[in-house]
Amino acid sequence: MPIMNRLGEFLDRQEPTMAVTITRHTSPENTKSILGLEIDPVAEIRADTYYSHDVGFFVRTAGMFRSLPTLLTIRSAEENGGWNDTESKRLDLYTKLIPHYDGVDVEIASSILPEVIGVAHNLGKVVIASSHDFGGTPPAQRLEDLHGQAQATGADYTKIAASAKTGAEYRRLKTFTKNNQNVIVVAMDRYGLLSRIALPGLGSHLTYASSSSSELVAQGQMNYEDTDLRLRKVYPGYAELANSNE
Repeated sequence: MPIMNRLGEFLDRQEPTMAVTITRHTSPENTKSILGLEIDPVAEIRADTYYSHDVGFFVRTAGMFRSLPTLLTIRSAEENGGWNDTESKRLDLYTKLIPHYDGVDVEIASSILPEVIGVAHNLGKVVIASSHDFGGTPPAQRLEDLHGQAQATGADYTKIAASAKTGAEYRRLKTFTKNNQNVIVVAMDRYGLLSRIALPGLGSHLTYASSSSSELVAQGQMNYEDTDLRLRKVYPGYAELANSNE
């Protein structure tokens, strides 16, 4: 069973949960607006997008979003992230920052995944093991294998992000989402927008939104205001969260 802390509680609820991706382009105005949303999102801090990897800076950033569940991501360049340094240095940064965040995201394919899981779970933090395919949606068996690998390593959730340019690719992601537990699934490209609203209703525990319209982190992503609005329209239970936060 996934670890239950603030982030785990958000991911475990029946209503959709939105993560807003915070990058070096996130403005102070956007930060204030995100913190003021009626329905609390998860703040995903994409540390790999910043020029400096100073530990103190990211501790302060976590503190800035302390009213929200926080997710630390240091995405490798191999999966379209901004981290170009060594894995040992990335592990060191994760290790120093994990105590200050509610959870972490690290790639299934990364050699440091077991170490990150060990550090995070010792501190009661949630771990999302992720896979990103910008070339297309993997075959159904490959999706199952990735999920099995992530769960066998000890991750709490498996995140699959894949380009879906055809209806067949999107249906493959839908089927995978419906047939598995503890998964986070998003499509990119043509079916990206649809997936971010529809897949939470099929069992995906998290959907992602950009912190601004001018800086989308992935193709098919919307900004947090548009995502929040669409989720409210589609999911009455999500809309009711606004009243519960008053």
